[in-house]
Amino acid sequence: MKTNKELDEAKPYAKEVYLNLYPKTKLPKVGKYRHEVRSMKAGKFLHITYHTIPCSQGWATFVILLAYWLYVYDRPTKIITLLTATLYSFIESVFTYFERGKNYTSFGQFFANLLYIPILLDVYSSFELSPFMYVLLFPFNVWFLEIFSENFIIRPIYGRNVAWNYFDYADEGLEGCVRLGHAPAWWAMGVGVYFVYPIFRELIYSLYL
Repeated sequence: MKTNKELDEAKPYAKEVYLNLYPKTKLPKVGKYRHEVRSMKAGKFLHITYHTIPCSQGWATFVILLAYWLYVYDRPTKIITLLTATLYSFIESVFTYFERGKNYTSFGQFFANLLYIPILLDVYSSFELSPFMYVLLFPFNVWFLEIFSENFIIRPIYGRNVAWNYFDYADEGLEGCVRLGHAPAWWAMGVGVYFVYPIFRELIYSLYL
């Protein structure tokens, strides 16, 4: 468990994400927070906050991943990822309002979802779990999404996680990447996905195949 001092030291990094306040303190012995060049809020499109990409490596990563989405995914998959990523952006915006007191969702999260949703929904569903196990294990499915998205999509593009930060919670894991306390929300999402997603997916594919 974190001490009160550790939680206080973590707050500036959560505020940087959700309140757009640049950290005034430095977290000791947390290497991934040591960035001289940091992505900053650049603006907002509707309810989605977008950020600067601070280096050429980030732009190269973004272009490569965008090309992957454009040329590897078929048209139905692109439509599914666009619609589900958009839906989640509204869900996240409402969720952060109740959790943080401020609506927040980011293009970084939206872009990561475009790429990862086929794994989150299709690959996970391919295990053919019972309804109970499907829902029970769904938080692990989401936590793996968060781990993968932060370390292989968002951070390589922006230099930091501009989409979320749980470092100011006592039940966080992997330096603010996941939060155990979100399990009830992911269980609820698992119920919805189990019953709705197969129908939605079949509808999209029937229209475009």
